[in-house]
Amino acid sequence: MSLVAKRLAKAAALRAEQKQQTEQQAVQAKVMGVDMAKGADHSTSFTVTSAERPPNMMQFDLLKVAMEADLGQLKKFSDIERKAEYKSDALTKNDYLAYLNTYRKSGANHPNIVLAWVFIWLIDLKRWSQALEWLPLLIAQQQPLPKRFKRKH
Repeated sequence: MSLVAKRLAKAAALRAEQKQQTEQQAVQAKVMGVDMAKGADHSTSFTVTSAERPPNMMQFDLLKVAMEADLGQLKKFSDIERKAEYKSDALTKNDYLAYLNTYRKSGANHPNIVLAWVFIWLIDLKRWSQALEWLPLLIAQQQPLPKRFKRKH
């Protein structure tokens, strides 16, 4: 093999390796839950490899962690009015409804705990028209409710 052919082969191998590394870059996400009274005090971080998950599922992963952080913060409140205020702020801050609109328009169908919790929060906040807007999707996709809402009949 000539020196030129060896160098061309080495360059092609380097390009293939760089392409593979680029495709497997990890996305680091840090989601902060904020205690309205005391400030930031709850964080969760995780890594998702982009080659493993499509972009819409990565957004779901991020919002699922955000929801878990919000649920953790809600446990700190005993006053229902404070909980309602926190839920309302979290819906806006994390843009859960925009994600759910994208989810609905994409035609995706997977167990979506974010959808279930947002529906429950909308009921809690007495936002009936918004809650009823999501009910057909929950039923059509047979979305499971969080485990604490499951009852044996």
